[in-house]
Amino acid sequence: MSHRLSRKEIKRDEFAEAVERIFETIREQAPKLIAAGVALLLVVAAVLGYRAYSANREAKAGVALDGALKLYSAPIDAEAATPDDPEAPTFASREARAERAVSLFSQLREDFGGTASADIALAYLGRLAADAGHFDEARQHWQQFIDRVPDGLLSASIRMDLMRLDIADGRGEEVASLLDEMLASGDRSLPEDLILYQLASARETLGLDGEAMAAYQRIVDEHPSSPYSTVARQKLAALPAEDTSVPLSF
Repeated sequence: MSHRLSRKEIKRDEFAEAVERIFETIREQAPKLIAAGVALLLVVAAVLGYRAYSANREAKAGVALDGALKLYSAPIDAEAATPDDPEAPTFASREARAERAVSLFSQLREDFGGTASADIALAYLGRLAADAGHFDEARQHWQQFIDRVPDGLLSASIRMDLMRLDIADGRGEEVASLLDEMLASGDRSLPEDLILYQLASARETLGLDGEAMAAYQRIVDEHPSSPYSTVARQKLAALPAEDTSVPLSF
């Protein structure tokens, strides 16, 4: 009887050995593969858990912000104040309302720092500080907000508030130069009518009434639907006609 193997038998044996080697490798690597799979599952679970946590935290922050805003704009009722009414609070004075609002916005910042609602709370804390005459504190809150939220309508408004603080601090020329540069370069990070209005205000503060009126005239001519056009017309009507022809420097 011949012990020689046919080519087909040799190939079958080689295939069997190859399969055995594969399974042997799998047996050897199984602990590592299982560990890697478990690690991947843990990463996925952690990401999903974080997203769920973040969404839940944002939702809670939104509820807290809604309550703070409701209180911030609550009516004043000196005769029958109800500051603890959760649905319709009223306050005996603006000072009492502001004090409670500061407390709520500050608590929101402490409890939900890093959320969009906590960022908005910064803007309102700045406004409350400015209303109380605490301008350095207002600047600090507003600058924090701008650092965190550089774009958007609220950011644009706060940038203007910061410029007003600069003007009040005697930096009107610096502000006017910055606004001139924004207009000349076509920078539209802020609406043009807003830039013109702030420029006019800065120049009025500097005593440059003619140049201020030229800025107001541009609002009327180029932005007739602007919310600043009514003020611009009033300013223009208050000065003699010859004072309105001074050109802007850009």
